[in-house]
Amino acid sequence: MNEFRSGWRLLLAGLLGNALGVGAILFYSMSSFMVPLEQEFGWTRTEMGGAISCLMFGWILVMPLLGRICDRYGPRKPILISIPLLALFMAGLSRLQGELMLLYGLFTASAVFGSGTLGVTYIAAVSKRFDRHRGLAYGITLAGTGISAFVLPIVLNELIGDYGWRVAWLVLAGVVLCQFPIVWLWIRDKDAATAGTMPAATPDSVAGLSLGEVLRVRAFWLLSSAFLLVALVMAGLLINLIPLLREIGLSPQAAASTSAGVGIGLLFARVAVGFLLDRFQARYVAVAAFGVAALGCLLLAGQRTEFATFAVFALGFTSGAELDLLAYMSARYFGLRAHATVYSIGLSIFYFGAVLAPLLVGGLYDYVGDYTLALELTILCCIAASVLILLMGPYPRFEPPTGH
Repeated sequence: MNEFRSGWRLLLAGLLGNALGVGAILFYSMSSFMVPLEQEFGWTRTEMGGAISCLMFGWILVMPLLGRICDRYGPRKPILISIPLLALFMAGLSRLQGELMLLYGLFTASAVFGSGTLGVTYIAAVSKRFDRHRGLAYGITLAGTGISAFVLPIVLNELIGDYGWRVAWLVLAGVVLCQFPIVWLWIRDKDAATAGTMPAATPDSVAGLSLGEVLRVRAFWLLSSAFLLVALVMAGLLINLIPLLREIGLSPQAAASTSAGVGIGLLFARVAVGFLLDRFQARYVAVAAFGVAALGCLLLAGQRTEFATFAVFALGFTSGAELDLLAYMSARYFGLRAHATVYSIGLSIFYFGAVLAPLLVGGLYDYVGDYTLALELTILCCIAASVLILLMGPYPRFEPPTGH
């Protein structure tokens, strides 16, 4: 456990950063603002949902560049630059006066200029500090998003009810700024590269494939295709979860409370999957995680309300496992030489599927009149993704470049 004794500050900074970064603070807070914004400006749910699409499209565009910057210059500077910019644009949301395009513009600007607070930067810092316990370290770091998913709806409900939505945006902006001194003190590019037993690292001295080499190997496209398939359906199911639960027979109140199981499953998966990744081949852990989601969908398709809680937990579990698996498998299959860039490209492909998922699931519902076909398609996608992952084979071995 020497890695944890020397790197606990880095893990804590990463946990906090993921909880307060643009990937969690905006994504998981938007649902709390929908009703008050609808009441004040008359915006529809579809129009406000467009802000989340702007957020994801911004991530898709900027993440490959962000990964390249992290590989070349380290993650510290992007994080420190992005924190105040994200807080600034979030404070700007408190000044909305009914211009829908301004809402979209602020979410897009937050995605682009606040991108340094995405998980990829913290994963880049953790990757070079942890080796033997890298899976668990990834899980702890990425667990911040699960904390936000669980805490934000509760806190914002009280805050908006007592002080209004404008004050709530300002409070969130202030909370984002609170992480700045922690990142300043506890995340250092030099330390991340040299701590523990890891050698001093530069992009050319770290074992692994270059970006060009990664893009030419079959394993990268198998991995990306597998996670694209899962994202194409899972994200759509999660967005439609409460209507789906009501359709199988739960009351509105029971559907809302049951849906909270997603956050619990997500948090549990972050740590549990990380623990398993340090002990078993990642492709087997991935197949098990996809199988959990398939089982949950099978139970929901059977419309048995007594299994709804476990089914929702299963969907949350797989949702929480996805980014851990993608980060870990990118490192083990392609090395650390261009890890942040490779992981970022994989995330862009994953989020592209997540953007399309609501349209796909919603379209299937409109065509059939229920969620049965969407659930069946999710099961098929999980099976197909598992086959693609198994085709990747065991981890390759990387020799450090000669001459260093």
